[in-house]
This record gives sequence, C-alpha cells and structure tokens, in this order.
Amino acid sequence: MVSGNPSGVSSPRQRSCIISIGRIGLAHQIFPIAWIPLICFFLRRWWSTRSAIFLLSLTIAGGLLILSGHAQSVLYSAGAVVFYALMLAAHSVRDLRSGLVRLLPLFAVLMAIVLLTAFHVLPMRELASQTTRGAPLTKEELTDVSYPPKHLLTWVFPYPFG
Repeated sequence: MVSGNPSGVSSPRQRSCIISIGRIGLAHQIFPIAWIPLICFFLRRWWSTRSAIFLLSLTIAGGLLILSGHAQSVLYSAGAVVFYALMLAAHSVRDLRSGLVRLLPLFAVLMAIVLLTAFHVLPMRELASQTTRGAPLTKEELTDVSYPPKHLLTWVFPYPFG
C-alpha cells in the first residue's frame, strides 16, 4: 500500500481504469440485460408449445424490460431479443413465408408491450423536447459541467483536492 493512499492503487491511471470498470456495474445498465434470459425462455417455450400463457408471460416480461432502466440499455437488450426471435424463426422453419407467419403473434405482443408501458414512455417523450443534449454546448456548460477549470491543476498535481 502506498503511503497516504488508502485505496492501495498506486497511479492515477490505475484509479481511472478501476472507476471505468466500476461503471459497468451500474444498475440502470444491468437491469435491462437481466431480463433477456427470461424473455428468451418465454419466447422459446411459446415457439415450441404455442401456449397463450407463454405469450402473456412474454408480454409482461417485455413490458418490465422497457420499464427497467436506461433507454439505451433497453434498446440494446430489446435488439438482442429481436435478433434471437429472428434466428429462432430462421432455424425452425423451412421457408421464409411460414417463418414470418409464425412471427405474426409477436407483433401483437409488441403492441401490447407499447400499451402497457405508455404511461412511462409518453411523458418521457414529452420531456425529451426540453433537453439540451441535441444542441451545441454553451461556454458555461463546456467549462462548468464537462470539466471544471479549477481541476486543471490535477493534470500536473493529481492530489491537490485530497
């Protein structure tokens, strides 16, 4: 352990690497990914049995996926599920037409998921117009939010603020 450094990490580069790795475990990124196996299970069971209970379970789990976390992680997770469904259809049927016909009930599931999550998605969509993420940064945002100018000293001396 380095004297005066309680974390035991010797260089600022190692600390920044540890902080970056620690961001992987943020809950808003893990929660949507955690729904993928359950959704794929329900999808596979519905594909093999055609039971309505698995279709309903798929709808509920898909709605919970949308409500579970950060929009970007939800989009990537949903993309993985759609890819799995397309691969399941491609490997299970002999011709493209019958595979697409077998996927038609999943469009009803998607519509039901949209209706189940509309109470969350629609207000979020209205608030998205008030964000400044699409606009260029102002000088105040660039200097205050992105990297405070008082921290320029840390480029030369890494420990002035403790």
